[in-house]
Amino acid sequence: AYLRSGQYDAGMELLKTVTNIDPENNIAYKYLGYAYLRQKQMDDAADSYSKVIEINENDAAGYKGLGVVYMLKSQDAKAAGMDDKAEEFKAKALENWSRSLDIDPTQSKLLKLYKKHSQ
Repeated sequence: AYLRSGQYDAGMELLKTVTNIDPENNIAYKYLGYAYLRQKQMDDAADSYSKVIEINENDAAGYKGLGVVYMLKSQDAKAAGMDDKAEEFKAKALENWSRSLDIDPTQSKLLKLYKKHSQ
């Protein structure tokens, strides 16, 4: 409820408590990654989504979220004139999205994004 209403700080505190109590709760890490993403805390979002994948290597949403983080980092790097870094992040984004699509090929929006950015 906190995340839906935009109360990210309160939501993140609750989710951190959940992950402290249950360090294998990949659902809590997914929501935590989303909250960090919404707060533009990209490194923390990447860490959360990486933890999702560590807990369950077949979690399509974890790879999708990590791909989003890397694509946003790519766009930031490009805007800062760091083209090599932008390409590196973009490659990581596409790699994670590809893995997500391998696990769950029914993600039509993600497939569109993947095709758009892989050209």
